[in-house]
Amino acid sequence: MTVTATGNGTNVGTVPPLDQLLADWGSVSIEASGRTVLLPAHNNADSVVFTVVLPLHQTTPEAVAPALLWAASLPLCRVGSITLQERIEELGGESTLRVVAGAVLLAGSCPHRSLTMSLDAIRCAMDGPGVAPQRLRAKARELAEQHLLRWDNVEMRAQALARRMAFGPRAPLPAPTLHQELTDLCPSDIEHYRSCGTDPGWLVVAATDPPRWPEHPCQPPVEPPAFRPHSPPEPRIPIFAEDPGRGIGAVAFAGVLCPGLAGYWETRLASTVLGGYFASRLWEQLRAGHGRVYSPRSILEHTAAGPNVLITANTASDDFPDTVRTVRQELARLCQHGVDGPELLNAQRYLLGGLLRSANGARRLCALVATWLARGVPPARLLASASMIRDVTPGGVLRAARLTFAPSVMSVVLCGARPTTYPSS
Repeated sequence: MTVTATGNGTNVGTVPPLDQLLADWGSVSIEASGRTVLLPAHNNADSVVFTVVLPLHQTTPEAVAPALLWAASLPLCRVGSITLQERIEELGGESTLRVVAGAVLLAGSCPHRSLTMSLDAIRCAMDGPGVAPQRLRAKARELAEQHLLRWDNVEMRAQALARRMAFGPRAPLPAPTLHQELTDLCPSDIEHYRSCGTDPGWLVVAATDPPRWPEHPCQPPVEPPAFRPHSPPEPRIPIFAEDPGRGIGAVAFAGVLCPGLAGYWETRLASTVLGGYFASRLWEQLRAGHGRVYSPRSILEHTAAGPNVLITANTASDDFPDTVRTVRQELARLCQHGVDGPELLNAQRYLLGGLLRSANGARRLCALVATWLARGVPPARLLASASMIRDVTPGGVLRAARLTFAPSVMSVVLCGARPTTYPSS
């Protein structure tokens, strides 16, 4: 398969036909056994690739900061007289950590002979004495500063505020609030979080006959609860976050995906057609057509609060009114007329090509499966995704668009210097 990547998207013209993509996806092998997900092992590989997926309990706003600090400090948890990170390195391996949706992903690799000991070290870090208080406080300050730095980015601030408007109290906390809460945490807060019980999570591993990850006796894996927002009858008035003196501002639209109402892949394809790649409608209208709007895009993202559609663009603050007007026109067109056959086919090929790239090699496939588990999606549904993409119809995209992309349900945030003409609707 040959896929040409250009800029922030992929040239869909170089992606193979849909039938070939479906056939290629059919060769992907994923086997689930309890809390262990087995991927094809490569006998000639020098090391084993694995990812441990640990759900974070962020059911209340008060639990968010402790959960994030616990996740970030996991490599520093004590395993005997050393930290988890030092123990994995001692065994000849390496590890990285990231938070996805409502889970922390601890990914790593190690020699075949060290796999069992590496996994034992991770379980020991989860259940053991935790992090030394001095290191925990330093990690809290570091994490707090990282969130504040993201807030200083005009695009990230607009996105965060748009999510906050879309989800309401369940939205991810704004960076200043999170900064303060992380700074105020003490070791006893983390111990209280740990004492409430942690889900053992899942192990994703590419190895022959690896050790099995322990099962939870009483708590089977469950999907995140559905969130159903109330839709106002009129387009929402844009919220302005003044950030003077920066020249380039940011526009962000956010809409919540309602589980059970709109199909995931129908919504994902609607987002792709709208702003997912260079041939998308927003790219043609905002970048190719006007030239003064940068990086227009539409993505379907996953947070601890649930999935949402995010539409973003960077532009000069004086161009805010025209940018908001153009995006709303495209949203209305998508919700009124949907997509035609060729446009949908291009988006289907693009998404399938992206799935295949994500499954190319043990590390990528391991990361793909772990990411979907973090979103609450079992491996069987990931394997079925290719046929689900293929079976999406223009009518399905239209129904999904009307539920998620209508101007009346999308929150709008403008972040930058206040323009001379400020859009009020």
